[in-house]
Amino acid sequence: MYIKRHLRKAFQKALEHCPAILITGPRQSGKTTFLRNELNQNNSYVSFDDPLERMLAKEDPLGFINRFEEKSVILDEIQYVPELYSYIKLHIENNRPKNGKWIMTASFQFDLLDHFISDLSDRIAILNLFPFHAMENIFLDAQKIEHIIWHGGYPENIVYSNKRDIFLSSYIQSFIERDVRHLLQVQDLNTFQTFLGLCASINGQELNIASLSRQVGITQPTCKKWISILSASFIVLLIKPYYQNFGKRLIKSPKIYFLDQAIAAYLTKQPDPMSMFNGSMGNAFFEGFIVTELYKTLISNDKHAGFYFWRSHDGLEIDLIVEINGITWPIEIKKIATPSTRHTQSLIRFVKLAQNVEMGRPKVVCNVREKKILPHGIDALSWFDFFKDLDQ
Repeated sequence: MYIKRHLRKAFQKALEHCPAILITGPRQSGKTTFLRNELNQNNSYVSFDDPLERMLAKEDPLGFINRFEEKSVILDEIQYVPELYSYIKLHIENNRPKNGKWIMTASFQFDLLDHFISDLSDRIAILNLFPFHAMENIFLDAQKIEHIIWHGGYPENIVYSNKRDIFLSSYIQSFIERDVRHLLQVQDLNTFQTFLGLCASINGQELNIASLSRQVGITQPTCKKWISILSASFIVLLIKPYYQNFGKRLIKSPKIYFLDQAIAAYLTKQPDPMSMFNGSMGNAFFEGFIVTELYKTLISNDKHAGFYFWRSHDGLEIDLIVEINGITWPIEIKKIATPSTRHTQSLIRFVKLAQNVEMGRPKVVCNVREKKILPHGIDALSWFDFFKDLDQ
């Protein structure tokens, strides 16, 4: 069963305008399935998960490229063969191939791939395909929020929900063995797995490198490197603090969210959906779900936004601030079902301080049954209505 993805509109546009297209996203987010269903059958296909194809491309990159003179080609998991980058670039520069000639996927975006993208400039379209976001999940109406968070958005978990634990276990082990060990040359896998579990335990919290490195027993530079691995592998999303003085953003600690909350729930050994949602980490899982689903929804609709959180010097905090098309949207995220004025204090304070910013209508996203208008023009609405309005 193929579930159509929101990215298809941006992908079809890219096919018309660019000779090269790169689709990035985590492993098993549906990149290959997406391409095989959105393209006709006249394209060649090569997976660099295949050791033989990988060896052929590494040993004779020009000969490999010349195999595809006539047809467009899908090069799956291109990050394994950086030897091809310069040859693809030269082919595009020298032959002016048709648009949509080179279609590539990558599950990890590291420095060499960034240089390749930079060199191709306006001749390559970069798209991101994440696991299903809330409005792509065809089973959304039939599930409670705790079950949606519990199963996450990976296609395998959506379609075969009874295999959740098997899928997540194999996914994490595959990520550690194939990407962390072989591609990134991390040797101490047991310590990395401990690190990954501790990152899951601070899902939705401010990232304290000193504390995390001390708990894991690694140096701070190693801790920073491993965080960058999780980010480049699309395992976590880092949200920076918001300041009107933009120069301060880079020197403050970000908040860390797992892009799929089911992985965080698995790593923290949550026993079942209800215990997860009502337990000590329940608020973090709900907040993480709203933040990451919004991020994936905007990206899949080719809308790029700035994501931030805000904390005042006296402790007031806004969970999420989104900047898009010149408008700033402050959003509080609460697991509660009865929102009141005490949940709006940070929003009111922020609006007053940011008077020179074009502001969207502040929102409290929660579990309320029906939308409410709170004092100062603040909307309180359910998570479902929030994403439904966004989708429309």
